[in-house]
Amino acid sequence: MLTATFDTNVFPAAPLIERARLSGIQACAVTVSVREVEGSSLEAELAALQALPEVAVWNESRWDQANWAGDDNAAPLERALQVLSNGSFPPSAQRTSLSPGQRRQLRDAIILATHVREHRDILVSNDRRAFIDNGRRETIQSEFGTRVLTVPEFELEMSS
Repeated sequence: MLTATFDTNVFPAAPLIERARLSGIQACAVTVSVREVEGSSLEAELAALQALPEVAVWNESRWDQANWAGDDNAAPLERALQVLSNGSFPPSAQRTSLSPGQRRQLRDAIILATHVREHRDILVSNDRRAFIDNGRRETIQSEFGTRVLTVPEFELEMSS
């Protein structure tokens, strides 16, 4: 079965999720996405999806919704941060007060690292800046063995 992880920015996505299911694609989200929509109109939609426990990050994750990072988790998260930030993300010892933009990059990296840890096939995101532009899509595919598709590209994938 083909698997897809949906980034927070693809919601609302009920018709897309149903179409994926009918196409035999198992869709899910990461707990960081579920947390990001708490209290919004999207909360029920994400609650209906399987939520993968995120790679735990100090001062970010809820410990009951995350997996502690061992060597197998920490390396992909750090590499994801390097790829998504073009190497400009602060080292772990300097992450006590991240800017809002850095916090978004961290959450994107958590989604990618969790997706990779779970050996999922396709990361669906409309965030071109984080996952696609400037060769990031190709780097993610070559280094992590996963494809990144926008919603229109994913819809095309389901049609073929």
